[in-house]
Amino acid sequence: MKLDEAEFIESVKFEYTIKKCSIPLLLKNFKSLFPNDLKTLIDTNGDKYIGCMDDENKSPLYLIVCWSQTKLPMSGFSSAVDEERELRSNIFVDMATKVCDDIKQKGYWSDFIDPLSGVPYINRENANSVFVPTESVQLMDIEIVDVGCCQVIIHPIWKVRAFFSLIISTAPFDVIDQALHSN
Repeated sequence: MKLDEAEFIESVKFEYTIKKCSIPLLLKNFKSLFPNDLKTLIDTNGDKYIGCMDDENKSPLYLIVCWSQTKLPMSGFSSAVDEERELRSNIFVDMATKVCDDIKQKGYWSDFIDPLSGVPYINRENANSVFVPTESVQLMDIEIVDVGCCQVIIHPIWKVRAFFSLIISTAPFDVIDQALHSN
């Protein structure tokens, strides 16, 4: 039985993990990806308020690691894989835009990485670098493999049949969790 597009989208398995940025090098990588946004927050609040340590006086940077299970392996190259990658990206961008808007309405900063280009999505003009999975993803304890022509991020269960995406925010855990559940 072939699913139409609406049925296919409804059957998509999606999961996320909210991780506190706990590695200074990872925080540095994200500060370079969002130089104006995080710089403004740091200039306004001081560097001691935006951080990655478990210090109670700091507002941690949270990483929302998002996955959707794919029908096709994302390690392959074909028009069908490209179509599915584009579909997953569109679904993620729609959801992440709503989540970030919800977080911003509560007075916190949030943005996400465009999964197809690797640059910040909301404040693209501020970007001075591209999200490089090799450096950052491995620091988040996520497996990545080199398949020759590209690198593939591996889901612990779905392996290469997964689409990876990432939201970043300074909002507290409960605000992020609420935004994710309402969208």
